[in-house]
Amino acid sequence: MILPGIPGSYIYKAEKLVKGVSGLRSFTKGNFRHNLERLIGKAPSWMKKAEAHHVLPQKFGWFFESKGFSIHDPRFGSWVDKASHSKWSWEYNVYWEDYINRYGDEASPEQIIEYARILANRFGFDVNF
Repeated sequence: MILPGIPGSYIYKAEKLVKGVSGLRSFTKGNFRHNLERLIGKAPSWMKKAEAHHVLPQKFGWFFESKGFSIHDPRFGSWVDKASHSKWSWEYNVYWEDYINRYGDEASPEQIIEYARILANRFGFDVNF
């Protein structure tokens, strides 16, 4: 599923680009799960307890916001199984911290998206971008 976006750019007013999706709320931490469900549907039934995972970690919100991303944009969310999420989330954040420390100033939005895809593959969850 390809989500709405501006070709060649990831810096945008996120809420305007998902206007066609009904029932979205403002992009906040408290609305993230609701908006993810509205955008991509309910979590797969095989997940006993699903969590709405921020592909762009909240811990580094300051960094992603400085690059033009809204970390609570549901396009940058994914359903993950709660049990497995708790096993790998610390390591996932370590990878992001290393990336930000090494490349943060020079990282383009496109490079950030590509790195997010690489980590999603490594940690075994789907992304919608």
